[in-house]
Amino acid sequence: MDLTITAASPSQVTARLSFSAHDPWVREHFPGSPLLPGSLVLAAVLHLAEHLAAQTWTVRRLRCHAPVPPGSYRLCVTQQQGGVRGMLVDGQDTPLVSAELVQ
Repeated sequence: MDLTITAASPSQVTARLSFSAHDPWVREHFPGSPLLPGSLVLAAVLHLAEHLAAQTWTVRRLRCHAPVPPGSYRLCVTQQQGGVRGMLVDGQDTPLVSAELVQ
């Protein structure tokens, strides 16, 4: 899995998240039809949230809207009052996973 920050400001970080069907943690998650585990999306959101503010975050909500097959996606984490919101979207800006973190 590759997570590369593509843009950053004091209130928002955007990154490209990409992975292959051959990555071990993906290959074993639904063998024959690999999907990215939600826990790895959450780890990426937490990593970007810590880039915005070096503090401990608590997961308030994680919602998987659609399966995330191997490929490349955009992950955006935006600081909001009292927390951050993360959104993983595909090339058509369709939400795949969303997360809310609080302080």
